Amino acid sequence: MTSSPRTLRRVIRGIAPLAITAMFSVPLAPLVACSSSGSGDTTPTGCTKDSDCKGDRVCSKGECVDAGTTTSSGGGAGATTTATGAGGATTASTTGGATTTASTGTGGGDPPAASCKALLTAKPGTPDGVYPIDPDGAGSQPATELFCDMTNGGLTLVANIFDSTGDDAPNATDFVVSGWQQKGNGQWDTKATKVARDATGSGSAAVSLAFVAALKASAGQMHLKMCFVSNAGSDTECRNSAMGTMTLVSSGVGNSKLTAYANDTLTYTYGRLAGLATSTDGYNVTIFGTGDSVKQNPMIPVAKGVDADGLFGGGGLMFEESCCGGNDGVWHCQHNGSTYAPYETNDRELRNYKGGSNPTPLGYGFRLYVGP
Repeated sequence: MTSSPRTLRRVIRGIAPLAITAMFSVPLAPLVACSSSGSGDTTPTGCTKDSDCKGDRVCSKGECVDAGTTTSSGGGAGATTTATGAGGATTASTTGGATTTASTGTGGGDPPAASCKALLTAKPGTPDGVYPIDPDGAGSQPATELFCDMTNGGLTLVANIFDSTGDDAPNATDFVVSGWQQKGNGQWDTKATKVARDATGSGSAAVSLAFVAALKASAGQMHLKMCFVSNAGSDTECRNSAMGTMTLVSSGVGNSKLTAYANDTLTYTYGRLAGLATSTDGYNVTIFGTGDSVKQNPMIPVAKGVDADGLFGGGGLMFEESCCGGNDGVWHCQHNGSTYAPYETNDRELRNYKGGSNPTPLGYGFRLYVGP
């Protein structure tokens, strides 16, 4: 049957839209694929996968970029994501072609902080933990891994001393001057490399007198906090010179290893509590307490404690060196306090006023912190 001219026009009108639609339904990927990085190259947007890009380029956030240069999270092959935290040490993990780096030290290649307080000031919200601390930067003191008590305002732990099986202090005064790190039962290095709050055995350590002096001179740390520690490793009773519950002292006569710090009450008091007698050098208990008790044996006043607590003691009396029967040591607190005798064997170094062979449950060790 022959079609009329009007019928042909209707067929043509019906076919035309279909043809136009079919023409533009061809996939557009070839038109939007990212070009290579050759001369005169541009980087159009619209890629959805690496294969949309030419050459060695990869697709990241809809754009073709050079491989390995993107910092977008969850990027394509070779994309790197870096998370900078409060630390300096980094660990890397790879997921789906993207590498994530998490920082656990002072962060992203930053130099170690001068103190825990300085780290907290620079990076508010930094949690409690062990961080590299270098009080004098390019000076003579090396960076040391120290626990930072950020919960209490950025206190720097400088001594962690326990008296238990596997934990003990060196029995030579030179270690107090140089600093020390316990390696095993009866074994110590002559400098501290990490002072953490370890209470599990062989965790005792203390920094040198010079390191504490640098914390004061270069990092502005002025105060000392002393805490006794339970056998579970928790700080128990504390005294703090910043709070007025402890008084820092010094003397220009007596132990030659302390008199160099007669003008530095922070370092002098740290040396006393870390294991140095004031009247004479060495651990000869028969000569502790000799000489003028005011000039040569300055006591360390602390706030009045609880009678018979076996820690700081009661009666408002003070830390002093003394020979009192079973209480002989480089310091002890009269009237029901603790005694520290680092030259003794395990379970005899820190003991209560009764002279028992073991520390009290709340005084299994002690810690010294330095703060602003």
